[in-house]
Amino acid sequence: MGFPNHRCTGRRRQGLREHVFAPMTSSPVPPVADPLSFLSDGGEMGARMRAFDWSATPLGPPERWPQALKTVVGLLLSTTFPMFVAWGPELRFLYNDGYIDVLDGKHPDALGGRFEEVWSELWRDVGPIAARAMNGESSYYENLPLTMTRQGSPQQTWFTFSYSPIRDENGAVAGMFCTCVDTTQMVLAQRERVNEAERLRRLFDQAPGFMAVLRGPEHIFELTNSSYQQLVGHRDLVGKPVREALPEVEGQGFFELLDEVYRSGKAYAGRSMLIALQREPGAPSETRLIDFVFAPILDAEGRTTGIFAEGHDATERHVAEQALRESEQRFRLIADSAPIPMWVTKLDRTRGFVNEAYAQFLGVPYDAALHFDWRARIHPEDVDRVVSESVAGEAERRPFELEARYRRADGAWRWLRSISQPRWGPDGEHVGFIGVATDITEAKEAEAALREVNETLEKRVTERTADLSTALNRLQAEVGERLKAEEALRQAQKMEAVGQLTGGIAHDFNNLLTPIMGGLELIATKIEDPRLKRIAEGALESSRRGAKLTSQLLAFSRIQRISMAPVAVNQVIANMLTLLGHTIGGAVAIRTDLDPEAGYALCDSNQLENAILNLAINARDAMPGGGTLTVSTRLDTLDKGPDHGAGAFVRVRVADTGHGMAPEVLARATEPFYSTKEVGKGTGLGLAQVYGIARQSGGTLRIGSRPGEGTQVDILLPAVAPADESLAPRAETQQRHGTGRRARILLVDDDPDVRTFLAESLRGLDHEVRTAESGAEALAILDHWIPEIALIDYAMPNMHGADLAAAARARLPDLPIVFVTGYAETELLEAALGPGAPVLRKPFSIEALALAVEDNLAPAPTAGRAKG
Repeated sequence: MGFPNHRCTGRRRQGLREHVFAPMTSSPVPPVADPLSFLSDGGEMGARMRAFDWSATPLGPPERWPQALKTVVGLLLSTTFPMFVAWGPELRFLYNDGYIDVLDGKHPDALGGRFEEVWSELWRDVGPIAARAMNGESSYYENLPLTMTRQGSPQQTWFTFSYSPIRDENGAVAGMFCTCVDTTQMVLAQRERVNEAERLRRLFDQAPGFMAVLRGPEHIFELTNSSYQQLVGHRDLVGKPVREALPEVEGQGFFELLDEVYRSGKAYAGRSMLIALQREPGAPSETRLIDFVFAPILDAEGRTTGIFAEGHDATERHVAEQALRESEQRFRLIADSAPIPMWVTKLDRTRGFVNEAYAQFLGVPYDAALHFDWRARIHPEDVDRVVSESVAGEAERRPFELEARYRRADGAWRWLRSISQPRWGPDGEHVGFIGVATDITEAKEAEAALREVNETLEKRVTERTADLSTALNRLQAEVGERLKAEEALRQAQKMEAVGQLTGGIAHDFNNLLTPIMGGLELIATKIEDPRLKRIAEGALESSRRGAKLTSQLLAFSRIQRISMAPVAVNQVIANMLTLLGHTIGGAVAIRTDLDPEAGYALCDSNQLENAILNLAINARDAMPGGGTLTVSTRLDTLDKGPDHGAGAFVRVRVADTGHGMAPEVLARATEPFYSTKEVGKGTGLGLAQVYGIARQSGGTLRIGSRPGEGTQVDILLPAVAPADESLAPRAETQQRHGTGRRARILLVDDDPDVRTFLAESLRGLDHEVRTAESGAEALAILDHWIPEIALIDYAMPNMHGADLAAAARARLPDLPIVFVTGYAETELLEAALGPGAPVLRKPFSIEALALAVEDNLAPAPTAGRAKG
């Protein structure tokens, strides 16, 4: 019989030997213990240890291992918790299944190897710890960072482990025992939590809105961000109850809101609520507008443990919204003053705004006009074409024009030409269109008449074949005149539309400049400090230049009241030569050719000077390398033209030797805002303004130019006889400064700044003044108080200045009235008060105000006093 295996044979032989040599006894023999039973457990590593050739190592066969080593190896093989034993002077390595994952690629070669070789990359870190263990000292490390080789490359890991000495039967340290846990994932997760918490803290602190966390029923500050600190003035808040940290808020209702949110567990949102905060120690409280939310913080059981406060300082937004509303009101006032329909569309083609003229044309209320389907008013013959052209124009996002017949509220069909301009947002995005429409019915009727003329001419040509050459020449001449008339009509309509818009803008600027100029004038006369006096006078001069600009805009719009009188044209030019020399510089030579027979022209001398100066500046810009500027005058006789009457005209010509204009530029030279100069080098209003000045005087403008041959511009003004000098005002009259009697004055102006300035100035001149901001308020004052003179703003909402003047005259027929306005609508004024209505044009000096009152006061009553 054979033995099943070597180990069993050994045990049986040992048993036989023991049986042979054992003394004879009557009791049974106890079984012999298995010397390798400590390796019977351990899964994979138990099997590997049993199969390992330990005789090739200093440890020798396992059956001869010291009992201490057997015990600790049996212990580590009995658990899956990662453990290893390093035994003997060479610290030979033994480990269990739980340690396999720690070794990674070092398993299974690490079994029986030297500790220093198994963990060579860690030996610098763990070698000293192992040496202490071999010296009898236990060590424990938590989350120790170690760089070990895993998957063929160094990786950062963290371990919690202990090294303990193992003593043999004699008490000497023969090895060391280690239990360990790989805490790499735990450490990385903890670091991620810390990083996330820090990221959230930074986000909390950098949030644009203010935030705070309050804990407990006393609302103790636990956390605040930078915006919250900025709102309350950078105080030490954390750890303090809200009532102690912000005592000035007591009584404003916010503490009570916090108490209610904490009690009820329901959030509260507030919008645009006023809060008074003392943002600097010792400084007065500052009122802010805030939007905020008080949200309860709940625990796992749903109980309120604190409050999260979040919001925004809405003060600047409120101010901006208020400014926007005021701007929209000013825009609406200007737009409603325009006599032509205007509208603003959104991207969905709905109307966002229409003016009063738009609603009046449709004959519907303003709100209904916003949603009115304008296509319903297009003539059936035009509707398909107009809708198609409108859709195509909007798709291209470029300006486009439409012409069609529309049915007005009274049922009449009117031809309208609409111009639509794309609108762009602050970031350049397309947001819709803005459009205006002008009535071109008369122009269309003129075109029809011209077509009739053409048809007549064609008939005449057919009938008079014998005189074909003469008929053709006449036809060409008439066609040329027709084209000139069409072009003149187009330019007149364009100038009229833009002129109305610029007139409204200039009116608003004049309202702004009036109190500024008056206030600066008072300051300049009252202060003694020379430096401050120079500053005030400089600011006053700048405001006068602003007034000059508005005057030019009004001249361009042709609604400015100007002083039309016979002007010695040659004398005006002679007086300007020094100014022209300084303006255009030494590189340009100035020559004059003034005809003594030119005589006098009907115009405003200041406007004529502006026109010549504008033309001279344009000529200088056309001669960057130098050249010659020639100013000449002649007396011409002209036949009636499309833009002027027939008769004698004084021609003022400004010619240069510059680079000239191409035909396409020349065709648009008088268009407003059209300029070939670089951005910032010109407004495009120069020639348009000169054209407006000539037309106001009853004349016109002619321009001739070719590339490389220079440009000549002719201002044609009606020739008149010289003025009667006996009618000129006496010099002493011009020097008066309000030396008349004290008067009762009614002042009406819807602009509060202008009204305050005028009232204070008149009271400073010792007048009794009562003010009103509207026509209705002024008429109510007249019911119980009789003024000696009234100063009325012309452009006011609800009741126009002319309407108020008529109503006032109905109560007091002899009441003197002076209109105070940024522009004078002459025809309407004369319709209200007759020709020569006195007008005080904004902006003006206090002296001019005093003279306007004194010149228009009625003689002082000899008996009786006014009531009130």
